[in-house]
Amino acid sequence: MDKGHLYRNTTLVMISIGGNDSRFAETIQKCLMSVGNVNRKDETFDKLDDSVGGRDKQFVGQPLETAIPGLMNQVVRPDITQVLKEIHDRAQNAKIVLMGYLPLISDRDRP
Repeated sequence: MDKGHLYRNTTLVMISIGGNDSRFAETIQKCLMSVGNVNRKDETFDKLDDSVGGRDKQFVGQPLETAIPGLMNQVVRPDITQVLKEIHDRAQNAKIVLMGYLPLISDRDRP
């Protein structure tokens, strides 16, 4: 929001949002490390992020399989909703497109 320009006549806003707050890079790294013989099922959420103002503290020590969905629903989703409302307020005629990540890992068999 702070680095872009939104005007009343803006017609398209494309944004990728939430990856840092959801700890995407750390989570995918832990998932990749679990491939093979290493069992990481009991890996826990252990890193706070100052940018979310302590709202992630409740998830520390929880297994990733419960902490990450909780973080997404209770911290990341409300933040994204707020940003989308702010974009709409500044550029009411704009179509807003949320960009996702490409699939990084597939469970399909390789030839």
